[in-house]
Amino acid sequence: MEKFKKTIMIVFAVAILMMPAMTNAGSLEPPQGAPAPTMKTLDQIPPTWDLVIPGSQRFVSGSGNSYMDRETGLTWIAQFFMGSGSWQSAQSSCHNLVYNVGTDVIGGRAGWHLPTVEELLTLYEPYPLNPPPYLPDGHPFNTVQAGPNDCYWTSTTSVYDSDDGVAITFSVDYPFYLILPKSSTCSVVCVRGGR
Repeated sequence: MEKFKKTIMIVFAVAILMMPAMTNAGSLEPPQGAPAPTMKTLDQIPPTWDLVIPGSQRFVSGSGNSYMDRETGLTWIAQFFMGSGSWQSAQSSCHNLVYNVGTDVIGGRAGWHLPTVEELLTLYEPYPLNPPPYLPDGHPFNTVQAGPNDCYWTSTTSVYDSDDGVAITFSVDYPFYLILPKSSTCSVVCVRGGR
């Protein structure tokens, strides 16, 4: 009997302690007025790498002279060909972009870098077979160099020799990697985000 009394006392004490929480829980009735939308627009959904967006809708003009790729979330400098140089100078060109070019071109945004092989290949689209450059239809990059000797540096270093960098060419209809000494000359394009 004594155990039963203790159990009743404990249940009663717990009920008293929970009473304020239960009275502050609020109404279960829906709020008055029109319901708020719960769906997100495409611009509010984080990019996914398996999403395929048509070229005409894929690139959105960003701050300054840049374009955001809605398919990957990466932002590319619109002036795809920013000159050429060694692997080291390409790295510096992108890291110092906000200081070198100024706010009128890229909206005063820092954080640019030389793309990795994987990031640069997100722009590579050989199918359906179009003439070079092999980029998505409707892309905004009108200064792409796509001759047989044109290459673009990536920030990726060769796994075989750390003195070599990896570049890509947009002149052939399959991903073509070039392993070159970092002192070689290739074109520069910069990206923001990713990594």
